Amino acid sequence: MKDLPILNMEASSFKRCLAHGKAVALSITVDIETYLAHFEANGLTRKATPAEGNTWLSVINGRNPAYGEEMRGIAEGARFVPFDTGLGRPH
Repeated sequence: MKDLPILNMEASSFKRCLAHGKAVALSITVDIETYLAHFEANGLTRKATPAEGNTWLSVINGRNPAYGEEMRGIAEGARFVPFDTGLGRPH
C-alpha cells in the first residue's frame, strides 16, 4: 500500500485545503481524468461538464458555503483553474 501524505492541518479551512491540493495534485489530476472519462461514457461531453459542474457548485455553495470554500482550496492548491467553471485544468 502506498504511504498517505501527512499534512499539518492547523490553518483555516481554505488554507488546509490549499495545502492538501498542493500535496496531492497529481492524484487529483488522475481522479479528474477518471471522472471526465466516466461522465463521457455516460453521455456528458467534456464540453458540457463545466456547466454541469457549475450547477452542482451552486447547490453546494448554497447549502454549505464552508464546503464550497474547501473545494476551492483543494482546486487552487492542485492548480486547477478556473474553479468556478466546473472541472478546471491545471495551469
